[in-house]
Amino acid sequence: QNYVGLDNDKTPFFLSIVLNEDNSTCVPICRAILFKKTGAQKISLPIPQNKVLTVKQILSNFPNMDKVEKGPKEIFSPDIQKDLLLLEEQEGSVNFKFGVIYMKQGQTSDDEILSNEYGSYKFDQFLSLLGDKIKLKGWDKYRGGLDIKGDMTGKFSVYTIYEGHEIMFHVSTLLPYSRDNRQQVERKRHIGNDIVNIVYIETGESEQEQEAAHAQFNPTWIKSQFTRILYQKSKIVADEWSSE
Repeated sequence: QNYVGLDNDKTPFFLSIVLNEDNSTCVPICRAILFKKTGAQKISLPIPQNKVLTVKQILSNFPNMDKVEKGPKEIFSPDIQKDLLLLEEQEGSVNFKFGVIYMKQGQTSDDEILSNEYGSYKFDQFLSLLGDKIKLKGWDKYRGGLDIKGDMTGKFSVYTIYEGHEIMFHVSTLLPYSRDNRQQVERKRHIGNDIVNIVYIETGESEQEQEAAHAQFNPTWIKSQFTRILYQKSKIVADEWSSE
């Protein structure tokens, strides 16, 4: 079950609750994840026999959430539930999904950046450093929230395994592109929910052009409530990574 509410600072939050049983003790357990602008918090609460925990009681176990005036409202929207499920997967998994965004020099909004239908030869080279290009349909390993049955999230993606962790990259130019939708909602749905995004900036060859592109880049161009780390990249040289 998923809920939305406002904290004491009138800042929106989401609460996801799952009831299951502890395998070792057979005691019912309430597991909850609180999503706030500052990040996600998780708790597990044993449920006393013949007791029912209210949503407000569960919420009160999170720091500074015990005095929320109004109880949160349950979410019934399938789209929001789907987005929260993606977040839950990301929070509870040892596997990871990262966004990779192709950007042309001079672009200054996420609408422009995510409307790049294709990348470039250099961008493809960069992707090959990150992992292997895989076909999504029929994929039987970690999928990172991507569709593996009907090509609904594109036909291909980039995947790798690093120190035992599976990583699926949400590549902007491999996600579905719409000529009629300037906001590229399907691309934003995945990339906007990634905590880490890598921004590849297509620039000229000169060092001055690359430095100018990095200096001009503004992280606020990538609008997301969940992205915490943005990496900029403009040339395939390992020691030239910079971060925002």
